[in-house]
Amino acid sequence: MRVLLVEDNPQVTAYVRSLLAQHLDIQVLGEAAGIEDGYALLCNTPADLWILDISLQDGNVFQLLEMLEQAAIPQAGIIFLTAYGTTEFIIQALRKTALDFLLKPVDPVQLDAALDRARQLLPQRDLRQQLAQLSDFLYTQTPGSPRRGKIPVTMSKGRVLYLELDKILYFQGDANLTYVHTVDGAKITAMQNLGHYRTALQHAPDFQTVSKQHLVNTQQIKTFDPKEYAITFENGVRIETSRRGRTTLMRYFRGSDE
Repeated sequence: MRVLLVEDNPQVTAYVRSLLAQHLDIQVLGEAAGIEDGYALLCNTPADLWILDISLQDGNVFQLLEMLEQAAIPQAGIIFLTAYGTTEFIIQALRKTALDFLLKPVDPVQLDAALDRARQLLPQRDLRQQLAQLSDFLYTQTPGSPRRGKIPVTMSKGRVLYLELDKILYFQGDANLTYVHTVDGAKITAMQNLGHYRTALQHAPDFQTVSKQHLVNTQQIKTFDPKEYAITFENGVRIETSRRGRTTLMRYFRGSDE
């Protein structure tokens, strides 16, 4: 079984590699430590199993998976590595989509069991479908509870915060950073540019781009004045739109009223 390993901690990488070396049928074909080199590895190296750390040095593994073209996703299995204390929301997402995960420090017995499952289930797995289900669970609204959608926000030192979409007021881009403004007045610094969030939320119709710097939650808009190119949110915060952003909002609200 051909394996690729994406993990940003060299000690963990070495330890997992040593555990895998005990299995005669496993060959580790490549390793990576971050999103950019992980993307190159997954795209260019055919394998049967990916072992992926959720929190990477330059973001999180979900960003990496979102970058993959559907055609580049093989008939492979995935085992996620995650630290103790990972939000229950992520654990639920992995369980719901039948994607294996292991808590760090990795238990050799649990790794062996995960590898056995991979050997047995690999011919039956549809990784594209599993990743699509995972994305839906993380980013879209859950039936019966339409405001439970969440999005991962990567902060400094690789820390990932999962924010509920309905608690977000707007995203404000600033070069390679994004400031996430919440309804309770918090301002969270995210280590991705605004384009990342536009892509992540492209299927969430409540979020609209109103300028080069702003992606807003339309459900939090109290007033929109197209003559003044201005939005006022429910909490009183006011921002200006671009000409194109004004047109986008006018079309959005016309569509909402139909």
